[in-house]
Amino acid sequence: MFDDPQVQHIQAAAKVKSRKLGEFRIVNQAVGLSRTPATIATAPPELGEHTNEVLAALGYDAAAIDALRQKKVI
Repeated sequence: MFDDPQVQHIQAAAKVKSRKLGEFRIVNQAVGLSRTPATIATAPPELGEHTNEVLAALGYDAAAIDALRQKKVI
């Protein structure tokens, strides 16, 4: 899809870089604004990449998070 001439013309693809996957293309922002252009700064997070941070923000300590991992809840 990203090799289609029309997709390239309207810049519908954005290149991002992932630590795990390297460089690849994803769908770009749908609307282009002239005064406040949107950019995609990073690749989407990997599955579970922010699990510890989210659970810690919800009040779980490291031991509770480890217990959830051992029980294969997360």
